[in-house]
Amino acid sequence: MDEHRGHTNRPRPYGGGSPETRLSHADRDAVAELLQEAYSKGQLDENEFEQRVDAAMGAKYPSELEHLTMDLGPVRFPQSDGRAASGGEEGQETSPVQRVVSAAGHASHYYLPFVVPLLLVAVSDNMSWYVRRQAMEALNFQLFCVIAGTASTLLITPVALFWALGSVAMTGAPAVLLGVLLAVPVAVLLYCLTGWLVMPAVAGIASLMGKNWHYPMFFRLLKDK
Repeated sequence: MDEHRGHTNRPRPYGGGSPETRLSHADRDAVAELLQEAYSKGQLDENEFEQRVDAAMGAKYPSELEHLTMDLGPVRFPQSDGRAASGGEEGQETSPVQRVVSAAGHASHYYLPFVVPLLLVAVSDNMSWYVRRQAMEALNFQLFCVIAGTASTLLITPVALFWALGSVAMTGAPAVLLGVLLAVPVAVLLYCLTGWLVMPAVAGIASLMGKNWHYPMFFRLLKDK
């Protein structure tokens, strides 16, 4: 009795039987592409898409993927032997390449911003969903830093001058209000400058580890198709 105890909690295929084989990178990418297609059709909103993709990228067994697509219509799941139902190759040899390419897209922030992510987005349909998603994140973050940083700088200058000149005549609540108005764009500008220097390196490391990286930013101008 005790010798079987260690096997009782191991996941099994949908119909029971022998234990499931772990998913490959190609299996996870296949489900992520299905979710991306559903998102482009309007079946999923952005939050649902993000949550389901994160769950798919972290799944270890085929049965963990079933609930992610069960309400999207007929789909094909990876078989219990670890191969995609379409009979494709596992693609484990290409996964390191995809991670390096994605990391290069993030690192281009330091030497060739906008250009490399744009190129990766343009050609990633022939590579993988993972490369496309990370390139889109890198491009959105670069746009965010430029737009938010520029807007903050434009706000800081007049507010700072008005606060400096007006502080002589103003005291109390008006001066405090101006100080708050000045503090907000300064904080955003510092965030953009710090993020520009640090975040791409963190994103590159996360990509090399195969993580589905999301930059911490207030908005994303570009949406995936």
